[in-house]
Amino acid sequence: MPITTQSYGTLRNEQIGNASGIFNLIRNIGGSIGISVAQTLLTRRSDYHQSEITNYVSRSQIWLQQQTNSLNSFLGQARNPANALPSSQGDLYRELGQQALLWAFVDVFRWIALLCFGCVALVWLFRKVKGGRAPMSTH
Repeated sequence: MPITTQSYGTLRNEQIGNASGIFNLIRNIGGSIGISVAQTLLTRRSDYHQSEITNYVSRSQIWLQQQTNSLNSFLGQARNPANALPSSQGDLYRELGQQALLWAFVDVFRWIALLCFGCVALVWLFRKVKGGRAPMSTH
């Protein structure tokens, strides 16, 4: 609302139609760019977190071997036992991807929240717009 007030508050009535079109165009372009930037950050941070998680998990760790073995035995009973090991490793990798994506969402959410708080702070720097003008007559 403050941005809309700033955009239209100093214009004459005959300029508001053109300003409205330009304002909506800029708002749509800005929204598209914002979504693209957020998606790019999400993808990059997900890759980063996946890399960080795999740096701390080696295949020789006992708990990873226990998880793989328990998934192996479960999937061996439910599916073909010959395909149990690749299936269990795939399930663990899928869980790794989900955890990395979760951390990426947290990162991007924090950055967007900081950006929004910064924009709210900028509202206090706007010039005061004088209101209360009567609308132009249409006769």
